[in-house]
Amino acid sequence: MALNQAAVKKETENLGSKKGELESVLKRLETPAGVEEEIHKKFQVKKPGEEALIIVEKPEKSGQPEKLSISGFFKSAGRRIWDFFKKRD
Repeated sequence: MALNQAAVKKETENLGSKKGELESVLKRLETPAGVEEEIHKKFQVKKPGEEALIIVEKPEKSGQPEKLSISGFFKSAGRRIWDFFKKRD
């Protein structure tokens, strides 16, 4: 019984901590700066006028043809998402 109560108490503390973290994230996302930061973190986008630096490592020589990159698609999609949120301001 005491073991079960200790486990419940620990879980309650963990959930309280998680709740605090989530409330902090929500509070940050209620600001334009927080939304912008989250977009930059989740998507590869840049603001108009910003420069981007892309570091490409040399592929290992394995005798197999190189795979085509689809990064252009994600940059384009990220740009559309960024423009969508900027229009809402």
